Amino acid sequence: MKSDAVIPTPEPKPLAQAWWRVLLALLIAAVAVWYFARNVSAREVWLAVKSADPLPILLTLLVIIMTGLTKSLRWKLLFSPAETQPTLRVSYAAVMLGQMVNLISPVPRLGDVMRLYHVHDSDGTNIGQAFGTVVTEKSLDLLVMLITIVLVLPFLALEVVNPLPTLTGIVATVLLVLYVLAYRTAWVLQIAERTVGWLPSALASRLLKIIHAVLRGVSALRDPRLIIRLLLISGIISILHILPAYLLSQAFGFNLTFADAALINFAAFFGILVPAGAISIGVQELIITFVLGQLGIADEAVALSYALVYRAVVILPPLLIGAIVAVTLRWNWRVAWQKVAARR
Repeated sequence: MKSDAVIPTPEPKPLAQAWWRVLLALLIAAVAVWYFARNVSAREVWLAVKSADPLPILLTLLVIIMTGLTKSLRWKLLFSPAETQPTLRVSYAAVMLGQMVNLISPVPRLGDVMRLYHVHDSDGTNIGQAFGTVVTEKSLDLLVMLITIVLVLPFLALEVVNPLPTLTGIVATVLLVLYVLAYRTAWVLQIAERTVGWLPSALASRLLKIIHAVLRGVSALRDPRLIIRLLLISGIISILHILPAYLLSQAFGFNLTFADAALINFAAFFGILVPAGAISIGVQELIITFVLGQLGIADEAVALSYALVYRAVVILPPLLIGAIVAVTLRWNWRVAWQKVAARR
């Protein structure tokens, strides 16, 4: 087995220091409850939830499950050459464990680190290469999300400053970076060696190992046919991300367009970037209800009900499936964390 590159992992300290994120989450939740309680009663919210059509909600749950499967397939394909790929079963288990940990952990992106070690322990996959594939995966997600924004903006009836030139520039920049990493590897390594040459030898060696790992993970993008497959799958994932917002609008009876649903999806995405943890309540609900108001949904009780159900159907499947995978595989997060800390 090839030796694994050392990858950046959270220090043991953040596990204890992350309590400030929990406190921030509680503070945001308290502010959100105070804000909504001024104009909306719990009874109004409950009645709105009860009146929702259950069929679109059930379809939304199915879409979330399909999203996890599709992401697992894409991640598997990112390993190159093909003989280094984990099995789809291992890839799916790792993705679901990672999503579960990301949802419940106050340590940012800890789940992404945990899934690297799961594929390593299960299939002997090189951790450094796996780290590079995650970098590529996130780049593809960003690229497709920006392209989707560019495509749906003309269909939104919102009076905003035209961001298309900026977004187009960002898309072009992401494409250029991926191209350079995939096809100009020797040049990137040469620049990297010159850049870190003035650092202490131990630190420089470690940084070069990380760079080598990232470049190895990006190597799948050298295959034109595979690039097309990855972009198609990423496009499907983007559609699957938007579908929950669209289906739930059908459940609550205000029938958003697909472009409107895409806007809500983007808003929800930015809502979980607030450093209070993905599972914290408050920020995402505030953002979604604000966007719904801009789209003409004036009933705050219905808007808040939609936002709460949206959160529930998006996080419950990954939590439940991740828990089932953890129990089935007898996965222990303490042991996994010790492995992460031991590699530093």
